Amino acid sequence: MESMRINGVDRHQTIYVDTQGENVWVSVHIPNGSAFMSITPVEAQRMIQGLEAAIKEVERYESKEEARLDAMFDARYGDE
Repeated sequence: MESMRINGVDRHQTIYVDTQGENVWVSVHIPNGSAFMSITPVEAQRMIQGLEAAIKEVERYESKEEARLDAMFDARYGDE
């Protein structure tokens, strides 16, 4: 497997994912430091589940925020 690079929202934030023998290697780099760890495939699956749950929460937040902004816009400009 070729190492996968995942860029963060801010500059100089990067996560690398690769394999290390029978484990999954995760390396996090930020401007003032870095950390890495090896996790089992089972723990990597748990990480994926956690990320999927977080993504659903973000999507739910975005749809609520969009609905709130639409309602605010309609209340302000609906009579025109």
